[in-house]
Amino acid sequence: ELAHAICFVSGRGKQLYKISFEGNYMQDIYCTAEHKWPIWLKADHYTKIETKNLTPGCKFLRMPIEHSYIGPSLPSLITVKSIEATDIYEDVYDITVQDDTHTFQLEHCITGNCSEIPM
Repeated sequence: ELAHAICFVSGRGKQLYKISFEGNYMQDIYCTAEHKWPIWLKADHYTKIETKNLTPGCKFLRMPIEHSYIGPSLPSLITVKSIEATDIYEDVYDITVQDDTHTFQLEHCITGNCSEIPM
């Protein structure tokens, strides 16, 4: 189901970080240091971690096209391989999703607005 979303400039000339993942599940993601990601900790428990505080081994929630879960209650996960500051500086944008989740999907990875990600 589609939800209404608003896109807006959220920063000018921000340094980008590159997040790489294990396996061939997704391409690298470029994002700001302060972007908060929903990270899987253990059964049904998540936390938000800023890009600059991610470490190799963190688990991103993955949203396969066919289904969002493998098995009855275990979400699909993608493991962070590396995080590095780049010498890329860009204007950056934010998306506010107007529904009860405030989350959206990026290349089969779930993300959302920093203070709006439900836990």
